Amino acid sequence: MDILIKNGTVLDGTNTPAKQTDIAISNGKIEGVGSFADIKAGDIIDAQGLFVAPGFVDIVNHSDAYLTILKTPSSESLLRQGITTALLGNCGSSLAPLIRGELITSVQKWGDISGVNINWERFSEYLDALSGFNLGINFASLVGHATLRRGFLDHSMEEAGEANIKKMSRLLSDALDEGAFGLSFAPAYLHGRPAGKNELLPLVKMVAERKGLFSVHLRDEGEKILDSINEVLDLVKETGVKTEIAHLKVSGPSSWHLAKQVIELIDEAIKKDLPVHFDVYPYLRSYIVLYLLFPHWAQEGGRRVMLNRLKENKERAKIIEEMDNGPYKELLGTIRIGTVHRDKTFAGKKIAEIASNQGVSYAEALCNVMVANEGRVSIFMADISKINLQGFFAHQASFIATAGAGYDMSWSSTNEFPHPRSFGAFPRALAIGARKWNMPWENLISKMTSEPAEHIGLSDRGKLMPGFMADVVIFDPKTIASRSRFKNPFKYPVGIKYVLVNGKIALNPKGLSGVYAGRVIKRKG
Repeated sequence: MDILIKNGTVLDGTNTPAKQTDIAISNGKIEGVGSFADIKAGDIIDAQGLFVAPGFVDIVNHSDAYLTILKTPSSESLLRQGITTALLGNCGSSLAPLIRGELITSVQKWGDISGVNINWERFSEYLDALSGFNLGINFASLVGHATLRRGFLDHSMEEAGEANIKKMSRLLSDALDEGAFGLSFAPAYLHGRPAGKNELLPLVKMVAERKGLFSVHLRDEGEKILDSINEVLDLVKETGVKTEIAHLKVSGPSSWHLAKQVIELIDEAIKKDLPVHFDVYPYLRSYIVLYLLFPHWAQEGGRRVMLNRLKENKERAKIIEEMDNGPYKELLGTIRIGTVHRDKTFAGKKIAEIASNQGVSYAEALCNVMVANEGRVSIFMADISKINLQGFFAHQASFIATAGAGYDMSWSSTNEFPHPRSFGAFPRALAIGARKWNMPWENLISKMTSEPAEHIGLSDRGKLMPGFMADVVIFDPKTIASRSRFKNPFKYPVGIKYVLVNGKIALNPKGLSGVYAGRVIKRKG
């Protein structure tokens, strides 16, 4: 054997109780689970007193949108959480297919595109390019609807029309043939907003026919969340497509009471055998691009047009007035600035402090931050209910995800100020889920491993069973926790002792092993 893990308490990912046993690994796969007292191995890991689980599967990851996969492919902040596989291409944006290279600008609302070299157009070329990196973990990808749409309609807010839908369908079909796992859609964002059922249905039908995944960032997570969920469920009912509602939350105190009806809608869908799941991250603050707080009319035309409106006195005054009285008015004071494009002095500061220093309202201070950073600002907003989060955690259809990206400590000297979920979502979920909320360990591990893997279509990952890929995390259940905080996100978690990726030891108690064993995973069939 290459590796023998002995004396560990094994949670195999199947939502069954833990048992003390050994795991034998050979040629990158699980060779056996049982007692192997007389077997020799190249490496023997004594896991006495530790839990042994499948490597965590992050079904909503933005390492592509934040461009960290191109700049830091080791993805250390993910690996150190125990994540061994992440799904990219979420929330409507992917790095391929690109019918022209400048479409990489579609992700600049999240990441700095300077210095990024794009030498691909087709989805297969993109996956080949990623395969050339020293990947710390495994990556798979969806196709972003907005990426398809912008290829033909750019900033247009018009309906796509039959001719453009056919072009988008051809691009999607090719990408699915070349290894994409499905389609993501984000009508909350500017370039997804115009798309209605006529545009989506042909694309979603194609994904369903190929047994792919349809992942959705809801159109509205606040007062109109029920309408937004019904929009998704209508597509599921008509196509039967496997569906993931990304980072489900009910945003804002005035809407928190809707959580019960949200769950009722999802439960009703499950009773009808509709393949609907959702994911959550274990924090009470969301992380969004700032422009989403501006009136829709102010966003139209794209970033440069919006900035011109913020610089024109009459339109600026109208924007501020609508923000002061709009759906986010109760949340403006909770905002902390995250990643900024240009002026790092704003990063990590509360908007209340900035507004006080400038002698202006919260809304006007946000406008000032937006202009100072050329429209590229991400923010933290305290919009999530603890009670709702706990209920979503325990729900039968929920998974755990980061909705974050892979970093290392070199990013701490940049303008990036990421959400702590990029460094600690999974350890924090285990710490509060099992130790604080008394959820069964086996249930939590299943939500992080076999269940999301199966939903994505990863047939040989997510379980500690013979024949499965040897993605393994070994951790201390008493100490596992996140140390990343909103004031200082650049801290790795504690309690993770070993991480194995494709049968190679990537992390040990001394730190990174220097082995980059991650792979690009392509959808089969």
